[in-house]
Amino acid sequence: MLRILIVEDEALVAADLQRMLSKREDTSVLVAAYGEDALRQAAGSQPDLVLMDIELSGKLDGVMTAKLLRKQLDVPIIYLNSNSDQVADEGAQTTHPGSYLATPIDSQELEAAIEIALVQHDAEQKLRKSEEQLRLLYRAEHESRQMAETLVETSQVLASSLDVNVVLDRILEQVSRVVDNDVCNIMLIEGEGTQTVRSRGYEAFDAETFIETFVFPLSGLSVRQQIIDTGKPVVVSDVRTDPQWALPAGAAWLRSYVAAPIYLGDEVIGFINVGNSRAGFYDLSHAGRLQAFGHQAALAFQNARLYEATRVNAANLQILSRRLLDVQESERRSIARELHDEIGQALTAAKLNLQSLQKHPEASPLQARLKDCADIINLALQQVRSLSLDLHPAVLDDLGLLPAVRWFVDREAQRGEFNAQVSAQSLPDRFPPEIELVGFRVVQEALTNISRHARAKNVTVEFWQNGSDLHLLIRDDGIGFDKETAFQRVMKSDSLGLLSMQERIALIHGHFEINSAPGQGTEIHARIPLEVT
Repeated sequence: MLRILIVEDEALVAADLQRMLSKREDTSVLVAAYGEDALRQAAGSQPDLVLMDIELSGKLDGVMTAKLLRKQLDVPIIYLNSNSDQVADEGAQTTHPGSYLATPIDSQELEAAIEIALVQHDAEQKLRKSEEQLRLLYRAEHESRQMAETLVETSQVLASSLDVNVVLDRILEQVSRVVDNDVCNIMLIEGEGTQTVRSRGYEAFDAETFIETFVFPLSGLSVRQQIIDTGKPVVVSDVRTDPQWALPAGAAWLRSYVAAPIYLGDEVIGFINVGNSRAGFYDLSHAGRLQAFGHQAALAFQNARLYEATRVNAANLQILSRRLLDVQESERRSIARELHDEIGQALTAAKLNLQSLQKHPEASPLQARLKDCADIINLALQQVRSLSLDLHPAVLDDLGLLPAVRWFVDREAQRGEFNAQVSAQSLPDRFPPEIELVGFRVVQEALTNISRHARAKNVTVEFWQNGSDLHLLIRDDGIGFDKETAFQRVMKSDSLGLLSMQERIALIHGHFEINSAPGQGTEIHARIPLEVT
């Protein structure tokens, strides 16, 4: 049934229109003579079309009445006017009329105008609906893209930083991009309550101290306990009326709230929360977005725990390595002392006894054998002394790093038949014992490798001090090597010279670098902190 409202103050025109419309099937007609009556009838009957006298008399003219009807109802309007030239001057265009008819009205013209107005109105409705759907799709696409971008950015932070506070601050920053809020925070469960670990926005409400110190209970009617029980986010439309919300004194400004769980495995370890000072601000769509960041917060805590465990293990391993090196050096000193004091003295005594026997008249037939024995003992004495010096040269303890290095480099140069030079720029006479030991061992390992493998003709050893660091540079013009291949080979063998140098420097938080290539010699640079922690 098509409902048409005629708004016409001339009774004859209204009657004529009513007569013409009565011939239409399934059409009901209402008539109003002035604007106020038209508004009342329209509110009750909800017409599908209005025929409006544009020159309507009374307080409300036709255009004003049409404007009020358009606000009240989405209904097409056809203007009736005895003077078609005045239409544009009456402001009627602002009401988006379906057509204009000049009186007297022809029935066929009226029928056509009605059909055109109804078709046009239906098309406008469909267009508005399509535009609204397009707007919603665009908004959804924009929100989805923004959500994806923020999650990607947060993932990049997770991958680039092991500082859990930096990651959590970035998560809260990204949350605020896709879930509008006045405040947001991340809480961890501690015992029977929760403790805020990071927060954002509370300074605007003078509530920073409150959120950092207040312990939110989990027992009883608690939103957070509900999240633990269900494993799902919770939306509180108005905290003042929600029975599960106990409003703390420091949060009287808070009205609406969303919280999502942070899982580690199957366990809820905390919550990510956002709040707003306006009631009814959040819905389930906000909860879904927030949950995605809950997963990222969980990864941050998981990475932090793994990093902390790794850090502790690395620290323990470093302590153990340092202790092993200390024990090793202690054993070296002990063995060197035994070789020098006991075995060396025993061999010296045997040598003296042989020399005494050689002078005895009855030993003349055995002189050749006695000489062989004396030579063997001399060789053994030289080897014991050399081994004792390699284990721990007394000159290092007695005179310091530079004299010990110069002695050792000269000895290795003679053995390896290469030219060697040691230079030092304005260095003190002594360094802390640990520094001297590390510096000497690096030189010892490097020179030993050069003697065995490098086929070098020239070697330089340089020392200099820069600020609180001692620098050591060792160069040779030997055959060089491929670093990657060399380190792979070292890991598979018992020869750990390169790793030993690297480990010694790392244990005192220094820096160790090797530069080498086949046919281009080798350069070793060590930076040794003089203040060992």
